[in-house]
Amino acid sequence: MEVSPQSLYIQLSAIQNPTTLQEATATIFKMRTFGKQFIEAAFTVATGPGDYSIYARIAAAIELRTALESNMKFIEQNYFIQILTSIIPAANSISSLNAKALMNNLQLCFEKMFDQFRHMSSKYTKEPLQICGVIFQQICQTINMDSVMQTDFGIQCFTCFQRLISYEMYKEFKNESCGYFYQTYLVQLIQFIVGLDIESFQQPKFIHSLTQALRSFFEPREVEQLYSNPAFSDLPIGVTYLFQKLSSSEKFELQNAKEDCCYILLRYVQKVRRLLINPIASSSANQSFIEKWDDLQVDIAKAIIVDIKQCEHFNLFADHDSINSVFCLACELLELSSFDNKFCHEKAGMLLMEHADELVQQIFLMIINAGNVRMEHFEHDDLLVIDCLKPSVDFVRQICMNNPAIENGLCEQAQQALSSFLSGSLSESDYKEQENEAKIFVGTLLIRRALPNIGLNIKNLVCLRGLQMCTQLHEIVFEEIAKLIIQVTFDDYSFRDNYKFISSTSFDAAFVANNNYLEEDVVPYIIDLMIQLYCSDQPRIFQYRMLSGILSRSIRNNMVQNNNIIDLLTKSLLIMLNNEGQTQSGGMVTLTKVAISVFQSVDLDPVLCQILSTPDFQDLPNILVNNNQKTHLKVDNAFNILNLIIENVSIISSNFESAVVDLCTRILYVNFDLSTSVFKVLNNFYTKEIQNYRDAPDELFDVCLNGFAQAGDKAFECLGEALVYIKSVMRRHAAQIVIKQDIRTSLIQLTDSLVQRNTITSLGYATILLSQFLDVVVSEYSVILPQIFDYFTQNYFIPIFSQELAQICGEIDPDMKRMCLFNLATFFFTMIGVSEAMSPSQVIIDLLQTQNGIVSLVSMSFVATWALQDHKYNLGGSWRFTLASYICCSVDTLFSGLSAHLPILLPTLLWCRYIVLAARDYSVEQPPQISFYILQQLQISEQLLQPIFAGLFSEAIAHAQLTEQIDCPFWNRNEATQFGDALKIIGGCSQEASRFGISAFGGGLLLGRVLERVKMINVALFGVEYQAYVQRVIQTTGSMPDMNIDWTYE
Repeated sequence: MEVSPQSLYIQLSAIQNPTTLQEATATIFKMRTFGKQFIEAAFTVATGPGDYSIYARIAAAIELRTALESNMKFIEQNYFIQILTSIIPAANSISSLNAKALMNNLQLCFEKMFDQFRHMSSKYTKEPLQICGVIFQQICQTINMDSVMQTDFGIQCFTCFQRLISYEMYKEFKNESCGYFYQTYLVQLIQFIVGLDIESFQQPKFIHSLTQALRSFFEPREVEQLYSNPAFSDLPIGVTYLFQKLSSSEKFELQNAKEDCCYILLRYVQKVRRLLINPIASSSANQSFIEKWDDLQVDIAKAIIVDIKQCEHFNLFADHDSINSVFCLACELLELSSFDNKFCHEKAGMLLMEHADELVQQIFLMIINAGNVRMEHFEHDDLLVIDCLKPSVDFVRQICMNNPAIENGLCEQAQQALSSFLSGSLSESDYKEQENEAKIFVGTLLIRRALPNIGLNIKNLVCLRGLQMCTQLHEIVFEEIAKLIIQVTFDDYSFRDNYKFISSTSFDAAFVANNNYLEEDVVPYIIDLMIQLYCSDQPRIFQYRMLSGILSRSIRNNMVQNNNIIDLLTKSLLIMLNNEGQTQSGGMVTLTKVAISVFQSVDLDPVLCQILSTPDFQDLPNILVNNNQKTHLKVDNAFNILNLIIENVSIISSNFESAVVDLCTRILYVNFDLSTSVFKVLNNFYTKEIQNYRDAPDELFDVCLNGFAQAGDKAFECLGEALVYIKSVMRRHAAQIVIKQDIRTSLIQLTDSLVQRNTITSLGYATILLSQFLDVVVSEYSVILPQIFDYFTQNYFIPIFSQELAQICGEIDPDMKRMCLFNLATFFFTMIGVSEAMSPSQVIIDLLQTQNGIVSLVSMSFVATWALQDHKYNLGGSWRFTLASYICCSVDTLFSGLSAHLPILLPTLLWCRYIVLAARDYSVEQPPQISFYILQQLQISEQLLQPIFAGLFSEAIAHAQLTEQIDCPFWNRNEATQFGDALKIIGGCSQEASRFGISAFGGGLLLGRVLERVKMINVALFGVEYQAYVQRVIQTTGSMPDMNIDWTYE
């Protein structure tokens, strides 16, 4: 395929046409695999002088960015530096096109590449500072006061450049370059913006680029001596001018720039406070800066006053960070000195206090506005957060602490806003008036956060009245009351050590107790009333959510009795079961986890079993007959609840497991399509300790497995989901065979059915089950091994491997096919290894000497080697170790009369030896890797092997070959197949690595036998590299190596 600028331009242009879109997209995808050629073509189309359309240039820039991100680590060093140092000049040359999207994508290309460069600079050059200097000069050349777009691009590149050179080695360069750029360019740009009519300025994002550049001096690492460096002496003055300009603007696009200004000024305000606290440590330059601060702080305070006076009209739905930052800056200016209790920034503090009355009233109106905004948007966004409320109320609190008269006036306002609510005089219709709800909202917020000297009895009264009237209150208002309850019962609660439980109290009793709040603790009343309310059916789901969060804290702090915890747990599960919005269950999930953690498993077992026996859960299979969205949502909720419980209980009783499995299998009977969800639940048992087995534990999964046997082809879509649970019960299954002496169990019936289907997919499923079950039997239940092995030989091994494997290897997903072949190989060598440990099976030896047996041996050996040698990410580590160990056990059988085909076994045995040794010693030398070329060296017809290995390379494999420089990747994307869960969970569990080989032969003897067989193979077919490796292994280990190794997998 030709990959040139012109060919790429043709395809990029074709994307614009819907009729050629699909074909052009596919062609571009193929072009991407050509790496360097594609990058050069995309770069030329995006930035070259040719007559390319703006659309094609933008599309090429996007393709360039994507290609660079995908191939960054693999670009050759010199070419990488060439691209990195070409992006800015190239963008500079096309800035006259006025294509903002094009410039933005080129800036992102630069940012990604420079980030890679600064992380790996030693890889690309011995002189990283020299490259940085070149780039900095290029950035400076982009600043053009006659072109906003060109200058904007340069400033953005400067910003990311300065933020990325934060390493110590760049410190001096960063200091000098920042000082130069600020003095030479940014000062002029600040003056330019300050002199503008910004309301009519058409490029507001340019101002944000400027403030971002100024902010880059402070993060992620401050320029050294920033506050005392003469080069930056007028920086706070310039930023203050910008802040004053922006504070009077209502343009939303300028809010980012205002937030940057507030951030910078906040750093200066905090720096001055530290210098004032410790004047001895101040340098003369710092002292000079402090002297200028007197006038500057006043200018900052004036800008803040202008901004806050508009806060009643702030767009709180957008709730931009700039609003939050303004109040944070104002709070900092009101900080008091710990020495004399005066304002650290005296002039600014005094000026703010002069306007305090007006500012507080504006904030009061803003809070009412905030309550209205949240109530109006609740239906669409119940989690809407207005961040500026917290610092704005903190600002009010600081004012109140400095002016008791203002606090008294605000306290009176708050109580007046709450008066009708607290007196109980509001009717049901009154609560429907949003104005009344907003008053309760603002009053509660003020007494919770703004009024430091408000009486505890008033807080208690708001909490009690809020609980009593929760069904009448808007959810947003109740949420604010819930925050006050947290403050009263936890944050400010000082009697936790003397806490006294109260049960079945009433609101009347609680109100009486509050009248005597100085003598009686009201918190136990509040908590008991919350428990009663939560266990009732009165609250709405949002209120349940609030209450569950508070009660979780109560449980953690031992403020709830065990019988009440059980009631709360039960109620939480039922709320989640019947909840029609899963995203609203967060609080109940937390309460469930906390409640479960309180009890020992033995105490929790009857509770959980009782919950599952309730009609709400037991009727789930029956309601599935009504095939509607509400029904399926409830069933999904049930699955989520079961997952939640099992994940948070460390030890499971067999009674609870039985209850869960019984419910799940009843659901499967009604709708087998839910098997994915069923086994997602049951798979959680894999990592749990099960106690008190029932008499017939195999019945726990018989129904599930019988369902698969009867479900037909659709069962394959979810059988992969069941593999983990089936593995978790295999030991109990084997134990029952010992007891009943009946091999024809549901597991065997399932594998019989799968083998009879005789497709690559069905055999892939069958063999993974058979291999794992045989390993369990041979390791722990040897008494039934002869019976099991004979059955497996006659009914599985012979039928599968005596046929032409080429006939069953149809076209399926390449990644799925590799996994199926891996499972076949594992079963193949597991059977041979077990046979050799017992007494070599003549039936198997005879089969391996037939043509189909030889093809099976060759193909399974190659698949095993392929899977073992691709161990970069250790995916399926225990499975690979198990496969290697069984191959090591199989050498006598494999070398029985197969001399013509022995070469295929050389890399297999060497990789098995490596995998076993590397489990303990990571320094072991790896064997050379093989490729499909080895199959051409064998005396086997291509027609017999080609269908087996056809269609194994997916897009994921092709990408790995290109980007990771691997000839034969095996495991890429296998976790996305139907075997994915088993591969990650079972294959990744070290305890699943088979110990059979070491117990049967002993580690040293086993590997010694392997090496003796290696010596029998003619290494010449494999080239010089393999010959040298084999020679090194033999010389290093001798004829009987590794006799004393500790051969276990971790």
